[in-house]
Amino acid sequence: MRKLYSALVALTVALATTGVARAGWTGDDVHVAQYFPDTSTLLQDLGTLTVPGNTSILNEVVYDVSASQITVTNIGVPSSFNPGTFNGPVFTDTSRDPHITNVVLDAASNLLGTPSWTSNTISVNFEGLPFPANALAIFDITFAPEPASLTLLGVSVAGLGLFRLRRKRS
Repeated sequence: MRKLYSALVALTVALATTGVARAGWTGDDVHVAQYFPDTSTLLQDLGTLTVPGNTSILNEVVYDVSASQITVTNIGVPSSFNPGTFNGPVFTDTSRDPHITNVVLDAASNLLGTPSWTSNTISVNFEGLPFPANALAIFDITFAPEPASLTLLGVSVAGLGLFRLRRKRS
């Protein structure tokens, strides 16, 4: 039993000291493009951003991508998004598949938008919406935990279970 417990402790330490799992989009390259009047018609390619620290601007609209948020801000004059089946940006992680599990509009936003996503892409549809000056849309992104994090958690729980079992037998 002592050998098994020691092995679990050693495995936990080894997993904890191997590469740190990246949180969200940190360190990834995210490609940004604006589509209109549908998702198959590219309006403008805004390029690729390395997260964090880069911003993309189309006319007077600022797209900022962080590890777990996308922020869209109108720094210009009031306008509106033209009607069509889709009018908005598409953000695609070109580095890896970060396993996006959810995207929601943050409560601090004053601009509505409809997000949709796959495991590595987020599309935000602003079709037909007014776009006032200083409009702000913040989308919070949830990612699936990295496999190494799940393994570390599993080994830790198993170690605690063995510790409790050993203590109960004493």
